[in-house]
Amino acid sequence: MTRDKSREYQSAAKVHDHILRVRVLTKKAGCGETLFTRNFILTCFSTLLFYMSFHVLLPTLPMYVLGLGGTEGDVGLVMSAFAMTSVFMRPVAGRWVDRGAKKGLMLAGAVVYVTSGILYGVVSHVTGLVAVRLLHGLGMGMYSTAASSLVSESVPRHRRGEGLGYFLLATSLAMAVGPVVGVAITEAMSYSALFGASALLAGIVVICVLFIAAPPAQSLGSPTTSAFTTRRQDRRPGPTEGGAFSEGNGARRMSPRPPWWRKALAGLVSFFGLEALFPSITLCFGSATYGSIASFVAVYAGWRGVRNSGVFFTVFALSMFVTRTFAGKISDRHGRASVIAPGLAAISLGMATLASSRSLSSFALAAVIYGMGFSVMQPTVTALTVDHVPAGRRGAALGTLMGMYDVGIALGGVAAGRIAERLPLDAVYWCMSGVGACGLIFFVCGYRRYCAVRQRAMAIGRVLAGGAGSPVRSGVEAPLE
Repeated sequence: MTRDKSREYQSAAKVHDHILRVRVLTKKAGCGETLFTRNFILTCFSTLLFYMSFHVLLPTLPMYVLGLGGTEGDVGLVMSAFAMTSVFMRPVAGRWVDRGAKKGLMLAGAVVYVTSGILYGVVSHVTGLVAVRLLHGLGMGMYSTAASSLVSESVPRHRRGEGLGYFLLATSLAMAVGPVVGVAITEAMSYSALFGASALLAGIVVICVLFIAAPPAQSLGSPTTSAFTTRRQDRRPGPTEGGAFSEGNGARRMSPRPPWWRKALAGLVSFFGLEALFPSITLCFGSATYGSIASFVAVYAGWRGVRNSGVFFTVFALSMFVTRTFAGKISDRHGRASVIAPGLAAISLGMATLASSRSLSSFALAAVIYGMGFSVMQPTVTALTVDHVPAGRRGAALGTLMGMYDVGIALGGVAAGRIAERLPLDAVYWCMSGVGACGLIFFVCGYRRYCAVRQRAMAIGRVLAGGAGSPVRSGVEAPLE
């Protein structure tokens, strides 16, 4: 009994020393109580350029596809192909993130963007363009998953919503400037110059990421998980204890292994962040509406007789920019639901306004309403996810969350293309207004249950890691959560 206690305290001391070393490394990487660290600012700037490289192509690619002889269905396929591969990349990126590969993933994503920008200028048919978009989506799956996880782990917990809101202001600014710059380059020069500009911006991102100090893998692991694993390994159960093995006459006998299907299921749960399923589905509803915007708002504006669809993206992004400056603080003080539910309602209203728009001013109004709703979705739902997932599982959870975001964009773009081929173009946005309303209903009905279930699961995990009075528990969990 004395020997078991001694081993337990020794393992607790090792865990405590490990946590102290991690804190030192984490502080050097720019994490702590300060929000605007060098690391945070540099990550935001590189993200701005990364999304600029993407958004300069957004309003011009649909017209480019039509110029290559494609149909409206081809437009939806080309624009959605990007999200398709990004979806499959997210879970893999999430696992790498949990192992500390944030900086490497950000570099790889930026390099893929450089390569894609060059290849856009090489292909000359729709099939080749789809292939390049598939490659391009891999870069988004790598970079954005790693960058979001890096920022969510670096910002102080009590300012998480605010920090993620500021971080995603970079994407809003890219949305505001990118489409206008893309249209201007295309009109003044050519599509080849546009693709070259996209590759150049991504090349600058590569340089910026080289100067980012990512937190070590140990700082992102769950202290709860580490302590639990250590204690389970050091314990020596008696002959009557139902552990992984039992002792009899001085020899150890392993208990029967679990069936293969249980191992496979456990591996699937580990690979995909099922803890984030509810917020992921919520985000999917919102991003589906954006898939229809990215794919068809330029074509829809021409159908309505409105010139320069880049104005819609600019007003939309400016609305997002303004809203994100205060929405994160509201969610930190009054809860995530106080921001997410009104955001979903604004998305539905914005889509209905766009469906009935017939002038540039009404398009701008729709962009304002939709931008206010969409701006709060990604940062606040991301903060909701991080709030309810242990540190060692946040990479997988954010990978699942961002993957569902891409699934929504892909499904929204494909659905918009199919609707546009069979019905007038305004029907696309009437349908998307209904999608936003369904998302609101889903969130309102499931929010309280999700929070209760996740809080109970995390509490059980902490109890298993170390009961009341356990040396493992004292001074380890709270500072790193």
